[in-house]
Amino acid sequence: MSSYHHLTLQEREKITCFQREGKSLRAIAMALKRSPSSISREIRRNQVASGFYITEFAEKKSKTRRSVDRPRVLHRQKTAAAKGYILEKLHLSWTPDEISGRMRREKQPFYACPETIYKFIYSQEGRDLKIFNFLKRKQKTRYFRHSKRPIEPRVAPGASVHDRPKTIENRRHFGHFEGDLVHCQNGNITTLLERKTRMGFLIKNTSKHSDLVVSGIAKTLIVLPPKMRQSMSMDQGKEFALYQRLESNLGVKVYFCDTHSPWQKGANENFNGRLRHFFPKKSDISSVSQSDLDHIANIMNNTPRKCLGYKTPNEAFSAALKGCCTSS
Repeated sequence: MSSYHHLTLQEREKITCFQREGKSLRAIAMALKRSPSSISREIRRNQVASGFYITEFAEKKSKTRRSVDRPRVLHRQKTAAAKGYILEKLHLSWTPDEISGRMRREKQPFYACPETIYKFIYSQEGRDLKIFNFLKRKQKTRYFRHSKRPIEPRVAPGASVHDRPKTIENRRHFGHFEGDLVHCQNGNITTLLERKTRMGFLIKNTSKHSDLVVSGIAKTLIVLPPKMRQSMSMDQGKEFALYQRLESNLGVKVYFCDTHSPWQKGANENFNGRLRHFFPKKSDISSVSQSDLDHIANIMNNTPRKCLGYKTPNEAFSAALKGCCTSS
């Protein structure tokens, strides 16, 4: 099949002449060796308001439409700067959405929407550079995965997430956390996430014994003002069996999610997915120190988030902590 070519100025002049002679669309198409539908579409799209087809007007209208209809891509003169910015932020584990949002927030002289950045990553150039390795999931192709539902040992939980006050549900107040355990080889990592600011904390554990896990959570939260550590939502894994210590020693109200319901602490699940960029499944963390985790947490907390208006969790949490200290 031959490829389609846009009508030339000479062909448009002939259409004008043939129309004045009263020739039909099929006759015009046969004379120009074009399909009748092409001629019909040309006249319909480029005629003047009165219904007449005028060569100069049709040519100008077609050129204008072709310039407007071009897909939004990185302009040639700004491509190098934009690609450099994108690659720099991908190295910092930012997502395409976060990179795009931060471009707009910082009022950069260039801009690329998330889809444009994804197209760059999965273009031939991006594949040759293996840029997809900097994405959270390191997917070689774009596709969706169905989340798995691991079976976890249950503990006798206290309050249910369904009993949480609306002030926790709507994320209007600070100090409400979500907690989980990310399993690795030779250890695991406790992840804590403040629901409103998305500020995350990472704690290394050498085992999943509840005494060790809960003690690590207590040491992390005790340095915060009481107003900034009010509640915590977690699943029913046995590593949280000694949750009463948090309630009695720190005054933190603990709520338990339903079994197989990770969406009830969705912000923490999202944070865990981001952490997997640094520690894929079956990663050996025996040589990873707590200072290493603190460094990784700092990178994650200085990544802009769409839900925060592309502010970073660190910026949001620092503002909240400052306001809490000022009010007290």
